Amino acid sequence: MKAFLRRWWQEVTHKRALAKEERRLERLHNRLCNKSEGILTWQDYKHPWAHVLYVAIIIFLTLVLFAAIVPAIWLFISSFKST
Repeated sequence: MKAFLRRWWQEVTHKRALAKEERRLERLHNRLCNKSEGILTWQDYKHPWAHVLYVAIIIFLTLVLFAAIVPAIWLFISSFKST
């Protein structure tokens, strides 16, 4: 009886997890389908060049992030040096 209940509970939780994932994917799909403005629209998400654009944007933003953070870190670290 215990094994039956354990198996049944695993089945129930697995079905709940699948349903939750399906709802999440449906919301994501609806959100992207309704996207008609901005740099990338729903049609653009389907093209391979959009992935290249994503990578370029991420690289650019990472470089800007480092350019903004490195001077502050350098100043903080150099403040511990003795003259």
